[in-house]
Amino acid sequence: MPLLSRLLKAEQVAITEKICRLPACEAILPSGAEGIEAAHGENSLPCVIAQAEEQVSEMLAAAARQSAEILATAGSECENLFLQTEMKIAILEEEARKRGYDNGYLEGLGAGQTVGIGLRREAEAMLRAAVEFREKTLGRMEPQVVELAVSVAEKLVGRQLTIEPESVVAIVREALRLLNESGEILIRLHPGDLLLCQARLAELQAEVRENSTLNLFADPEMPAGSCRVETNGALIECLLDERFAALRAVLADVTNHG
Repeated sequence: MPLLSRLLKAEQVAITEKICRLPACEAILPSGAEGIEAAHGENSLPCVIAQAEEQVSEMLAAAARQSAEILATAGSECENLFLQTEMKIAILEEEARKRGYDNGYLEGLGAGQTVGIGLRREAEAMLRAAVEFREKTLGRMEPQVVELAVSVAEKLVGRQLTIEPESVVAIVREALRLLNESGEILIRLHPGDLLLCQARLAELQAEVRENSTLNLFADPEMPAGSCRVETNGALIECLLDERFAALRAVLADVTNHG
């Protein structure tokens, strides 16, 4: 199963009319693991997101292994039943031969075949039951695993935002780098991120063209760790909740298509 971080990183920046939506924190990563660590350190928000996505992949892989083990166990039990069938048929045939009578042999052979048919049917029924159980189990388990996995990722990212709240500054800087115009620039932030960005305003100002003015605005509807950059001609969004929605969609697609 491919790592979900790779699936998500395959997305390009989507531009619809004047709106540019970034997969949250994706674009701030240099290419390669070494670039990630050099730019932000192994405990930075982008790295934590990548680690969370990798954990999600591992959880789904574990669920798939568990379902495969269920089917393998059932198959092994069915194989044992088939072997028992052949052994019982052989024993009955040998007993009939020892009697030395044609009728006895035929009776023994018929009895062996009857037993064999019964055991084969029992084995086939067991295999069908195992397959049905696996499908039902997966049907119930996969949505639960998806929700659990996304919940784990959200908690990891939320914890990292608590430990390293200044991560949002890197997100805003990347959004500003995408601007190709000057003038008034409005940056919408979660109220809890506003003071951090105000304290690093000089760094953010360095990312935009001359004659540009940054205006930071606290927006209660913005998720923590996200930003929306608005100008007269463009709108750039980097939203964590959209990232998790994309993650949930990718997980659902992976589980549905194996």
